Amino acid sequence: MKTFQENPNVIDGLIYLKVNKEQISAYGDMASLQAAEDEMKTGRLFDFSVTSEEWNMAECTARIVNGKVVLGLPPDIIAARQEDAIRTERDIRLRKCDKMSPMHWNVLTEDQKKEWADYRIALLNIPQQDGFPWGGNIENAPWPKEPDC
Repeated sequence: MKTFQENPNVIDGLIYLKVNKEQISAYGDMASLQAAEDEMKTGRLFDFSVTSEEWNMAECTARIVNGKVVLGLPPDIIAARQEDAIRTERDIRLRKCDKMSPMHWNVLTEDQKKEWADYRIALLNIPQQDGFPWGGNIENAPWPKEPDC
């Protein structure tokens, strides 16, 4: 469970994480952390601080793994997001193939039709390429060249 209490008076650019059993709360400054401690006064396991930059890079997410606070999303969620980014771009490119009008298709030569069919198959095979999902960066994916016709 994640909670984030934003405070506009962030002091020294740090975010303070407060851990109570399985709940992690984040506070924008030491004063708001102290106020929360005064309110709770129960089973504090530990708390620590990270920079605002680290907190933002971790997508404002902290979790407990083997009794320790870990910043960021679980690896399986990160991988799923990266795969989704590549598949989304691939699907956009596939729709372009699928939307080709019959009038345009009918004027293509057999070689041109084969180029489009091969291009579509190459797009479908993107997830089977080495390196997939390339960190979710669509610029790094080995996109096949779209036919000129």
